[in-house]
This record gives sequence, C-alpha cells and structure tokens, in this order.
Amino acid sequence: MFAFPLVLGFQILPDPASEEKPNRASVELSAVRQYWLPDFRGSLRVDGGNRAGSNLRLTHDLGVPDEAAIPMYGGGDISVTVRQTFSEKDRLLFSMEYWGYSWVGDKTLATSETLGNQTFPAGAYVESHFHLTSLMLDAFLAHEEKPFRLGLSIPIHVISARSRMDSLTTSSRETVRDVGWGGGVFIDVRPIPLAFAGVTAKALTSFAHAGETVEEDVRAYAGLEWGPFRLEGGYRYIHYDLALPEKDLSYVLYGPYVAFSLILRF
Repeated sequence: MFAFPLVLGFQILPDPASEEKPNRASVELSAVRQYWLPDFRGSLRVDGGNRAGSNLRLTHDLGVPDEAAIPMYGGGDISVTVRQTFSEKDRLLFSMEYWGYSWVGDKTLATSETLGNQTFPAGAYVESHFHLTSLMLDAFLAHEEKPFRLGLSIPIHVISARSRMDSLTTSSRETVRDVGWGGGVFIDVRPIPLAFAGVTAKALTSFAHAGETVEEDVRAYAGLEWGPFRLEGGYRYIHYDLALPEKDLSYVLYGPYVAFSLILRF
C-alpha cells in the first residue's frame, strides 16, 4: 500500500562565462511524508452483464466510515532550471504524489443492493471494503517575482478504486480505473525568508472519457523552510466524479493535512 519515492531534479548549469551563477544545487533529492485527515463521502455503481447495479452510497448504505487518516508519499519542488531558454526568473518544476487507503464497513442492508453480477437481498449482513489508490504527476512552469512565485501546471492523475462486498452466501469484487489530465494554477509568497504560504487549484478530466469525468483539487497551505527541512500545513479539497453508462464513481475528500519534507542538495 505504501511506497517511498525518490525523485531527482537536474538543473541546467549556466555558461562558465556568465556573470552570475544561480543559487541552486545541480541535483536535488527530495522526499515528502504527509498526513491528511479528511472527511469522506462517496458513491459507486457497477452494472453486471445482465442487470443494473445499485447506486451504493458508501457511508450510508454500506456503513463505510466517513473519515480517514491517510499517509501520503511524494516528491516536492524538484526543479529543472530553464533560465537559458526562458528568463532568469522562470523555472520548470516536477512533482509526484502517491497514496492509498482502505475503508472497511459493515451493515445489515435495508434494501436489496447489486454490485456487478451479484445481488444482496434486504436484511443480509454485509462486510464492505473500498480501497482507493492515487498517483498524481505534475509538471509546473513557475515565474518568480520576489516575494511571489506563480505559474501553471499540467497534472496527470491515475486512480484505482476497488470495491468488495461479502455476505455469508455471496461475494462481489469490482474495480474502476481511470487516467486523467488537466491544468492548474498556483501562487505562493514568502513574506520573510523562512516562511511561505500559497494556494493551488487543478481541474482534470479523463483521457478515455473526456467530459464524462470531472475532478477538482484545491489546496491552501503555509509553513516554514530552513536548510534541508520543510514543514507545511494546510487544507485540501478533492472532488472526483465519473459517470459512464455502465458505471459511476464519485467521492469527496476534504480536511487538514501536515507534511514534512527533507531536501538534499548537491
């Protein structure tokens, strides 16, 4: 479920004859550990070969918890400086974020429910598992005008949602996968050398189902950075919605987070 990504950033070095060298390392190695404490709600529908699936509200119908403590791993501002191509104030940044979490619930069904090819009758006691995996890759073009930094991003998001329902006599397992892309904007400010604050916003849709998938990812944050250490806290909101003729998946995650980064520069 967990991964420890290591991400490398390579900075294009200036011509030795240039008057000033950039005050950044030629190689950066960064690892981010983050804890997110979101509230959760979601719904799922998967049709079977000859029957329509139920619109399962995960927390209400299946007793899945409505909150979580999600550990996340990723790479921070891993940079390739492109001053020679653009300007002294422009940088190309890359980041990666991975997380996975399982919600487990149980409930006696109030009505008959169908997941895939299996139907669970009203009154059946059902144990449910919902596992969500997320991999977000980002490329940013950042422009710096001290004390501000702002720019645009192109994110790619890979998700996998696995759902399982088990009763004494019946079991069903279904998976919904999607790969999306989109655009984003961000701005942050350093009012003093050690402190920073900012906001990011992204909007995405699916490669395979453009217009039928909508995703929003908004984050506000603030923190401190000293030498190789960075401590950040903030609030994040994610809304994902996939609506296809044979399946639906929708979820919302929102809540505070805290992140610690270790950045090694060479």
